[in-house]
Amino acid sequence: MLDIYAYTGKNIADRLEGIERECYTAAWNWMEYAWGDNVEFQRMSSHVLLCDETRAHLYNGAAPKLRYIRGTRPILDKIGDEICAGLESDRERVLAILRYIRDMHERVA
Repeated sequence: MLDIYAYTGKNIADRLEGIERECYTAAWNWMEYAWGDNVEFQRMSSHVLLCDETRAHLYNGAAPKLRYIRGTRPILDKIGDEICAGLESDRERVLAILRYIRDMHERVA
């Protein structure tokens, strides 16, 4: 069975060579230094490299389980709870979250 985490986040650099590896490592280090442990960095941490080894897993296999622990990001939990209040299905919740993210530029000054 494929260890998808070997192709995820910072581990992606280990699968690259030359300038691609250097650029990815530089982008990783900049993101970590400039932004720290924020949502964008968490998003980058969960990226999976698409390559011959991961193709079947990504397109035919089960998705990796989420590693988020509720309570570790109280502000994010609060926003998520507000966005999803009263919604009954996962589909409704996902669409509400997507709309919220889509419209974020209107709320940020």
